[in-house]
Amino acid sequence: MKRVLITGSEGFIGKSLCGQLSQHKESYEVFTLSRSAGQVRHIRADITVDNLVPEISDINPEIIVHLAGNVSVPFSIKYPLEDFNVNARGTLAVLLASEHTDCKNFIFVTSGGAIYDSKAPSPLTEFSPVNPISPYGLSKYIAEGYVRVLSEARKSDWSSLALSNAYGSVKIQKQGVIYRFWDDISNGINPTIFGAEVSRDFIHIDDVVDAIIKVIEKPVNSRLNISSNTSTKLVDLLAEMQRIMGSSLKPIIRDLPLGEVGASQLSNKRAQELLNWVPRVDLFNSLKEILPVS
Repeated sequence: MKRVLITGSEGFIGKSLCGQLSQHKESYEVFTLSRSAGQVRHIRADITVDNLVPEISDINPEIIVHLAGNVSVPFSIKYPLEDFNVNARGTLAVLLASEHTDCKNFIFVTSGGAIYDSKAPSPLTEFSPVNPISPYGLSKYIAEGYVRVLSEARKSDWSSLALSNAYGSVKIQKQGVIYRFWDDISNGINPTIFGAEVSRDFIHIDDVVDAIIKVIEKPVNSRLNISSNTSTKLVDLLAEMQRIMGSSLKPIIRDLPLGEVGASQLSNKRAQELLNWVPRVDLFNSLKEILPVS
C-alpha cells in the first residue's frame, strides 16, 4: 500500500482525487493537508507560514500530490506577493518538508493556460516558449522550477501536469467561467463575456484525476500538458449553456482583463505517448450533466 499525501485536498481537484483514490483502499493510504478542516488522516496547516516538517515527517509519504495554491489570475494581479507566497514559496516549503520523508515521487499541478506564450503557434506544446503575463502564471512557473531542481538534486521522481481549464459540476467547483455563466443565468443576470473572441481549452475533472493517478503510478520527470487539445470560444460555450438552460439573456461583452490570455489550446500528444492517457469527456456533451437546471 502506497502512502500518498495530497495538499490542497479541500479544493476542487483535491476532493475529486481523494474521492477516486478512496475507491482503491487496497492500493493507497491517503493523507490530506489544507488550511481548512478535513476528514481523518488530515493535517490542517497553511503552507505559507506553518512548519510542515513535523507532521509530514510523521506521515512519511512515498508520494506527494501538491495541489495547494492560488488559482485566480485577478487575485494575483491585486495581491502579487500573496500569490507568490502560496504558489512559489508554499511549494518550496512542501518540497523541503518532503526531504525529511521517504517521498520518491512529487507531483505538481500547474497552469498550461497561464505559463506559455499565448502568441506562439497553437496548439501549445511542452516545448513552446514560456512567457507568463500574470503574476499567477509566473509564480506557478517558478514553483515548477523548484520541483524540477530539488527533485533532480535528490535523484527522486517528479511530474508537472500543466492543465488547461479544468471544469466539472458547478455545484462542486463554484468557480471558473462555466460556474460564473451558470450563476448569472440562474439568477436572471445578463452574463458577461470578457473578450468577444476569447477561447479556452476545457478539460473535465475526471480526465484530470485520471492523469494524476497515472503519474502516481508512472512519474515522467517532466512537464506534461493535460488538455482536450480543443479551443472553444466563450461566446459559443455561453450560447450552448443558454440553450440548455432555456435562457435568452443578452450577454454583455467587455474587454479582456489584465493578465488574461486571449486564446488557449494545449497539445496533449505527449501525455498520450508517455502515459497512454487520452481525454474521454467532451465539453458540450457533458454540459447537461454538470449544469443543474431548476
